[in-house]
Amino acid sequence: MKRNSLLILSLLASCNLMAQVRVSTGTQINTASNATIATNANITNQSTVTNLTNTQLHLLGNSQQLSTLNPLEIKDVVITNGGTRTFTSGDWIFLNSMTFTDGILTSLNSSRIIYQGSETLSGNTNSYVNGFFYHEGNGTRYFPIGITGLFAPTQITEGGSILLGMRVLSNGLSIDPLPAEIDELLSSHHWELSSPNGDIPGSPIALSAENLGALDGASDLVVVYKDPVSNTGSNLGG
Repeated sequence: MKRNSLLILSLLASCNLMAQVRVSTGTQINTASNATIATNANITNQSTVTNLTNTQLHLLGNSQQLSTLNPLEIKDVVITNGGTRTFTSGDWIFLNSMTFTDGILTSLNSSRIIYQGSETLSGNTNSYVNGFFYHEGNGTRYFPIGITGLFAPTQITEGGSILLGMRVLSNGLSIDPLPAEIDELLSSHHWELSSPNGDIPGSPIALSAENLGALDGASDLVVVYKDPVSNTGSNLGG
C-alpha cells in the first residue's frame, strides 16, 4: 500500500541545507511564517503539495540545478555567493521579492522563472536572469536579464496584469527590408518579448544601452520591431 508522507518545517530562524533537496511525490511540506531556507544543493520537487509561500529561499550554490514537476510558489528568493543556478523544468513563481546580489539564474526552455510581486526589481552585472524572465502584475515591470558577459535589463511601464516575458539573445536580427529611416541594426544581440496569452500590450519600453559598448553618439537610437511572419521591420521610435 502506497503511503503519503507529511513533512512540516517550522522554521523560526533558518535552515541550512547542503545535501540535495528532493521532495518526493505525495510528500507535503509546509513552512512556518517567515521561514528561511538556505542551500547550495540541487532542488527537485515532485510533489503537488509543497507549500513554500511563507519561505525566503537563499540560493548559495555555484552550480545548482532546480526542477519542479508542478508549479512551485515561493515567497522570496535571494541570489548570493556567485555561480549559476540552472532552472531545468517547471514554473518557479516568486510571490513577493527577488534579490539579485551575486549569481546568475539560467532558465532553460522547459522552465519558467515568474515574478508576481509589486516591488520593483533590480539586478547588476554579476546577478541577473539568463533566458526568459516572466513578470505578472500591474505597474512598472523591470526585467533584470542578460547573457554571458552582458547585463542588458529592460523595463515596461504599462500593460495591465497579463504575463509577459523578456530575454536577451547574443546575436543580431536579420530584417528585410529595414524601415527607410534606419541605417543599421545592433549586431551583437537583440531582445525578445513573449506573451503566453498571445497579447502584447501597447506600452513604453526601455532597453538599456549602458553595456552595449561603443555607439555612434551622433546617431539617434530607436527600437525596431521585427514582424515574426513577414520578417519586415517597423520603427517604434526612441
